[in-house]
Amino acid sequence: MASRKTIKVEYVKERANDMLLKSADHLAEGRKAVTHLLESILHDTGNYRGFRYLTPNDMKDVQGSTVGINEVDFSADPTMEEKFDGTDSTRVEYF
Repeated sequence: MASRKTIKVEYVKERANDMLLKSADHLAEGRKAVTHLLESILHDTGNYRGFRYLTPNDMKDVQGSTVGINEVDFSADPTMEEKFDGTDSTRVEYF
């Protein structure tokens, strides 16, 4: 059987998003590398659709506990500092 020479971009994105969500808190440098590689692939293939920061709700059932954005009452118009105080910029999900 011949080896595959291509891989679907959607599969790579799903695997990367899974790692960004489920990796241990101390692996932020690894998550940073994954985000750079994934963004490169998505831009180069015309598949970049943006991202969102992971919330405490996203993180409640996984190994990590750091979040990309704090859940605050957005109707109260929180400051940027309140939204991102103590957060981890590598906790993201790509669309």
